[in-house]
Amino acid sequence: MRKTSGPGAPASAAEAGTDDPTRTVDTKPGQIPQRAQQSGDPRNKTFSRAEKAYKACRSGKSFVPHTAELLASAAWRNRSIYAVRFISLLELDHAGHNGQDNGFLKATWRQMREAGIGSDYIADTIAEAVALGLVRVTHKGQYRGGARNDPSTYRLNYLPWKFVPAAGAPLYYAPNDEWKHYKGKSARAKRARMNRTWGPSGNTRGDQGAITKVVRFPRSRTKHDAAE
Repeated sequence: MRKTSGPGAPASAAEAGTDDPTRTVDTKPGQIPQRAQQSGDPRNKTFSRAEKAYKACRSGKSFVPHTAELLASAAWRNRSIYAVRFISLLELDHAGHNGQDNGFLKATWRQMREAGIGSDYIADTIAEAVALGLVRVTHKGQYRGGARNDPSTYRLNYLPWKFVPAAGAPLYYAPNDEWKHYKGKSARAKRARMNRTWGPSGNTRGDQGAITKVVRFPRSRTKHDAAE
């Protein structure tokens, strides 16, 4: 005969975290009832092969693949914080189109500002990403108001990209991996890496790690100093 109360008794539906009041979960003495497995959630399933687990985890979700070679490359490791934010914006746009619009990705001036890229560093950030071989500018749009109708478009060089011919359906090509040819260090322009200050309080703007400028004022002269 099953117990109805006390340690070891079947947990109620509310205690077990299930929506079905007819289902119960047996617990051992001293243990907290665990949530019953739900068939619709892949996190509550077990798989015999890793590829099946990855497939279930990615099912219905957009993602951007990064190979181990890319992550270990000099181009990827030498990105500045602004280049990281810029590439993240392009990857979000890429994932938003289910990976089918690489080559026509957009990152507007306002989006870059909201992502933490200062307006003085946007041009240098794009030039850095291009020099690293990670990004290519496929169309240079207009500035300011004209960018609304004619924005710049970009391509991530480590992902398959889209080509639209004059006639016919779009074609997709394998990534050209231009980033493999980059062997240097930081590709950021020297003038963009310099610490710059503005204002009497010495507030800094620029890359992380900038040193705040200290403004020193001359000591005021006293009567004693005047007598000397």
